[in-house]
Amino acid sequence: MSAKKPSKMPILELQNVSKVYQLDSQTLPVLKNINLKVEKGDFIAIMGPSGSGKSTLMHIIGCLDTASSGKVIFEKRNVSQLSEEELAQIRNQKVGFVFQTFNLIPRTTALANVELPLVYKGLETAERKKQAQEVLEKFGLGSRICHFPNQLSGGEQQRVAISRALVTHPLIILADEPTGNLDSKTGAEIIKIFQDLNKAGNTVILVTHDKDIAEHAKKIIKIYDGEIV
Repeated sequence: MSAKKPSKMPILELQNVSKVYQLDSQTLPVLKNINLKVEKGDFIAIMGPSGSGKSTLMHIIGCLDTASSGKVIFEKRNVSQLSEEELAQIRNQKVGFVFQTFNLIPRTTALANVELPLVYKGLETAERKKQAQEVLEKFGLGSRICHFPNQLSGGEQQRVAISRALVTHPLIILADEPTGNLDSKTGAEIIKIFQDLNKAGNTVILVTHDKDIAEHAKKIIKIYDGEIV
């Protein structure tokens, strides 16, 4: 009889996570008892309509927000027991964020935008520039490093945002509606980048309301009214 393969330790686990917002005297439940495991090399799409709670879930996964109840375990550590400094370190070094609106700093070049996480990491200027330029060149933006966001197309801006997310070699790449502001052709190019990143061993979590986009992931998690269905 063949020996059982040891089960992989998840890099991230949510255990009965709920999120409730208090608005004056009203209680607004946004997430209800979410259980989720993320293993290294996963490509997960979190799919749901607008208002389903998927962005709140992404914010909790990325340590941008805290759960009202339940546990978030990140690399064997209970997130609720970490200091603000430790949480900031996770956000800066362990999670790479890509947003629908790109979130680039307008008056800063593509190179300086990508350098930013390395500034927080404390790298020397020359090393920062070298690493930022290398990742931009990898995404075909070598000739655009001195351009400002308003001089770049939507697809180029999103590639700068992906470069910024990857420059710290994060454990998880979190993408929130990354094709939402792009035409279908450019959107397909961006999804291909995420697929290639996953094939190279990166762990990707994609948040989307679009079924066609979600189908590019290896695993689809559907969320509706704050619950996984």
